[in-house]
Amino acid sequence: IINCYVSQCYNGGTCKEAVYSSDYICQCPSGFSGAQCEINTSEKCVVGKGEGYRGTQSISQTGSDCINWNSTSLRGRRFTARKLDASSLGLGNHNFCRNPDRDSSPWCYIYKGTEIVWDFCSVPKCPKVRNTECVVDSGQSYRGTTSVTKSGALCLPWDSPAIRRKVNNAW
Repeated sequence: IINCYVSQCYNGGTCKEAVYSSDYICQCPSGFSGAQCEINTSEKCVVGKGEGYRGTQSISQTGSDCINWNSTSLRGRRFTARKLDASSLGLGNHNFCRNPDRDSSPWCYIYKGTEIVWDFCSVPKCPKVRNTECVVDSGQSYRGTTSVTKSGALCLPWDSPAIRRKVNNAW
């Protein structure tokens, strides 16, 4: 087992792979779990609409258990763990609430009788922290949510494969 040539792990996970295989495992830091350390076990609230929510809430607002995003019963649905960009949307082999379509808040698929429907989840909003949108000095302490450049271009997510070779990324 060696360190991965290209890390497949999120959130500071250590990627290990077999010498003669492309199989890998992620050793997750404390507070993270999942095959790629993509689940934040300590995240209990959402910021904004919750597009970046990676917590473990798995009950819809109507009290139903969420369906695993990897379930074969979701075949043909727009958002599943089999979607090409599933991991960047927070979808995987779990049933946690997510907001892959930038809806008003995190949601999940549920069974309503024998039918599969989606339902919002009751994940509380995080308290607003003052001055998070202000840049102080060089901006190293900035933790805001601005995702548009000065020229108006949309920023890429930190874990985008397009910036894997850049120094500052989530890989």
